[in-house]
Amino acid sequence: MKNIRFNQVRVGNCNYLRTNVRENDVVNEKVVDMVFESSDLHILPITYSEYEQVMEVLLGDYITLDDVFKNDITKEELLTIFFNLIKEISGLVRKGIKLEYLVLNKRYMYLNPEDSTVRFICIPIDNVDHQVDFKIFLRSLLVTAKFDGTEPLEYVGR
Repeated sequence: MKNIRFNQVRVGNCNYLRTNVRENDVVNEKVVDMVFESSDLHILPITYSEYEQVMEVLLGDYITLDDVFKNDITKEELLTIFFNLIKEISGLVRKGIKLEYLVLNKRYMYLNPEDSTVRFICIPIDNVDHQVDFKIFLRSLLVTAKFDGTEPLEYVGR
């Protein structure tokens, strides 16, 4: 899922992202339940309120990939993030989560600073034209990254 709008909401000590679900959207509630019940999916917890027509995503103590890529990044950090992105997305697809459900936007993808694993936001709506191209997304990450100038940078252009 490429184009989606979130509003940030703070409830007590918790930060949430909230998005409206249109009346004609078809929410895959099986996936909502799977994500809500499983902590090993590398997806931030989501809840869906059919009554309020909203989905909420609970944010943890993670940093956005956008913030990570605004700072200088080393070759090792870049390769670790790319490796984890690919590994975690392929694991999600194997578990039945469609790539189209994931928000592939670096402002809404989160990095655990302790182990460099990536956490995704999953919005399982079936009747939306998702227009996801993972290869283009990875290229855009690479192009927008700020690289550590103290390292040889020939790996960037290869």
